[in-house]
This record gives sequence, C-alpha cells and structure tokens, in this order.
Amino acid sequence: MTGGVEENRIRVVPHGVNTDIFTPKGEQYNLPTNKRVRFLFVGGAAVRKGIDILLKAYISAFGPDDDVSLVIKDSSTNVFYKDNRYRNEIVKIAHDPTLPEIIHLDEHLSSEELAALYRTCTIGVWPYRGEGFLMPALECEACGTPTMLPNIGPTRDFSTSRTSFLVPAVDVKLPIHQFFTMRLGFEIDVASIRLCEIKPKVLAKAMRQAFEANQETLQAKRAASIVMAHGRFNWSHTIDLVEKHISELIH
Repeated sequence: MTGGVEENRIRVVPHGVNTDIFTPKGEQYNLPTNKRVRFLFVGGAAVRKGIDILLKAYISAFGPDDDVSLVIKDSSTNVFYKDNRYRNEIVKIAHDPTLPEIIHLDEHLSSEELAALYRTCTIGVWPYRGEGFLMPALECEACGTPTMLPNIGPTRDFSTSRTSFLVPAVDVKLPIHQFFTMRLGFEIDVASIRLCEIKPKVLAKAMRQAFEANQETLQAKRAASIVMAHGRFNWSHTIDLVEKHISELIH
C-alpha cells in the first residue's frame, strides 16, 4: 500500500510542455551581451532553488574577462518569493565590474518570450535543493538548450547524461516534525524533508567544463534534449497516457 492505495492502482503521468511554443525554431531574445557562452537560470531567487550555490560557483569559476555571462530570469517579485533577500545580492553583483557578467531580468515574460530566452542561451543551470518537477528545465530542453542539473531529484525523469551536464549532489533527509501555514491559507504537517545539495566548488568545476566544451558535445546534448522533450513530454503524449491508464483502471 502507498498512501492507503494499492500499488497496482497507481499510475504515473508526466507533465508536458507546449511543443508549439517551446521549440528550437523561433525568435531569439535580445540580450544586452556579446558573450559567447550564456548560462541561464529561470525561477525564484530562493535558497531552495540553489541561487546561493549558483552565485558562489559562478564567481569562483569565472572572472570579468571571461567570454561568459550568467542570465538570471528572476521571479522574486512573485508572491511565493517576494521576501527573498538574494534579489538584492544579484543586482549588486551585476553592477560590480570586477566580477563576471550577470544579466538580471525581473520583468514578466510571456511563454513566447521565455522560449526565445531559452533559445538565446547556451546552457540552463538549476542547482536546486528541492523541486517538484522543475518545468523551466524541461522547457529549456524542448527549445534545444541543454541543462546543468543535480544528478538526483525529480529532473532525472527527463534529464540524462545525454541531454544534460549532471552534477554530483548529496541526498539529504532531515526530520523536522513541524506544521507550516502556506500562503494559500492551508496548513500542512511535515514530518521530514528530502533535499539534495551541490557544493559550490563542484558546480564551479562543472560550469567551467561546460564553458570549455566543444561544439560537438553541445550539439549532441541539444539534439538529445529535443528528442527527449518533444518525444516523451509533450501534452499529446500525456493525454494518451491518461486515457490509457483510465481504461486500465476501469476494466
């Protein structure tokens, strides 16, 4: 039994991505940089998403003269992240000429604009501690941009060594036994949390290696990312699975 449900009654249905929008063909985003390699982070500048790890690693791996930029599409103004302190740190680093280039974007982007941003960048990087699925990483891969992710966690559903630069992470389980009041108005009793942790120096090494990767390596990951996302994680495939599983369960 799992959660009171017999295991033979459980089915897993993956998320999907709109492959009409998130596709390798389309417009490019107008970024204010001429840097050759562009790392991209999309999401809330939160500890859970590893923004502190990313900033430390990036500053450690590169200098102001390196042909590299870190593009941060920040969602810290979102209600779930609006109290986050890392937004100010990102802005401070972005204005420091002694540090490697950071481009900070905090305006709302439409799905089409977001797809253009994915296409314009070289590698999407998400050193998360905890995630439910991480849709931006899948959208990124659907646009033909390889990702850099922990080697454990939910993104392993759609990311492999063929599509991504997988970074060694430590699996951490912490007992907490605490009630949390969510912003949406309900309470949840949490007995433990499971996280993963990438050390900044390990991520710095991985980012440097990706920066130095040849075009053949990057192109192979781009091709594998497109096949993975468009072949197994489109909404049509998800609907087909839902219909298949319902048919199995009612007979």
